[in-house]
Amino acid sequence: VMGVDMATSQDFMTWTCGPRLRPMYLLYALRAMKQEFARLVMGSTHKTIYMPDIERLTIPLPTIREQEAIADTLSNLDAVIESLERVLTKKRLIKQGAMQDLLTSSRRMPGFNRPWSTVSLGMLGPWYGGMTPSMRRLDYWYPPSIPWVTPADMKFRTLFDAGFSVSDRAIAERATTVVPARAVLVVVRSGILRKQLPVAVNSKPMAINQDLKALVPSADYDSEFLLQAMLFHGGDIRARCLKSGTTVESIHFGWLKAYEIAIPEHSEQVAIGRVLSDLDAEIAALEEKVRKLADLRR
Repeated sequence: VMGVDMATSQDFMTWTCGPRLRPMYLLYALRAMKQEFARLVMGSTHKTIYMPDIERLTIPLPTIREQEAIADTLSNLDAVIESLERVLTKKRLIKQGAMQDLLTSSRRMPGFNRPWSTVSLGMLGPWYGGMTPSMRRLDYWYPPSIPWVTPADMKFRTLFDAGFSVSDRAIAERATTVVPARAVLVVVRSGILRKQLPVAVNSKPMAINQDLKALVPSADYDSEFLLQAMLFHGGDIRARCLKSGTTVESIHFGWLKAYEIAIPEHSEQVAIGRVLSDLDAEIAALEEKVRKLADLRR
């Protein structure tokens, strides 16, 4: 790298820029070389980057004026992203606090004062298990008609589509399970259960695979409230309902249905669900902004 003096200690390297190179430009140029550094580390037995390898690296070297312009542009983007991430962290904390207050009845919605009841998940409505249509039957998958949900799709609170779809024939021949809109979908078998309990509500009828269960709430229960309640209790549900000794993390369905949550009257469920889903929408919008800016920065 022209214009750089390098000094090393045991675990890190210090680079001092000469007159032809601006430090902030070098910082961003090096950040853009993550793959090159990763290859150097992978090729080392001791996970070390050696000085001769560093000295062979090259970066584009525009004029000082252009270096400063590039560094200023990227630095400004970083500042905006960091500011949005701080707001995002604050919103997530607000949402967590709101769940703690509203889903434990420690703070009531205005106009509601009736006592809550305790109900097991199995009593909230019928539950359905999913299936995977035969992969050998092309007519079960083409032409695609109804979204078919797997754990990989359970990244959002509300599902509008899925990565795969099944055909009308697969549905007609009961090769999979279709659940109506506004069911509460829960992942019951997946490695993701080590970290969290994915829960979502489908916006339209969808089929599900065997790694999911779907609760179709009866008229007394609101889907959005149940979604938020299960997300809130997700850690406790995993602690109480995960099977032991399985190769892939799995939830014991009988234990899941026996799990109890506190529930208010239907109108208060709707009010709580709306407040929490609005917070989710704000968080999702901020996350999308951060993603777009990060893409722009890259």
